Amino acid sequence: MHQLLTQFTVRWLSLMTGAAHATTALRAMTRHAPESDPDDEVPRELPTVPLPTVAVPSVPLATWPKPA
Repeated sequence: MHQLLTQFTVRWLSLMTGAAHATTALRAMTRHAPESDPDDEVPRELPTVPLPTVAVPSVPLATWPKPA
């Protein structure tokens, strides 16, 4: 049991260290990234597109569920 606890503890520590390193690296990349142009931003309101309507055939409820 002791060896299993040690193995899981080491793996957990390496996972947390890796996550912290990745977060630090991403924040550093964000700090050094050039500012975005206002023209590159996506407009806040996207145009609405009407959804296609499909006629659903009406089925009498007496036919469902089908008897076995």
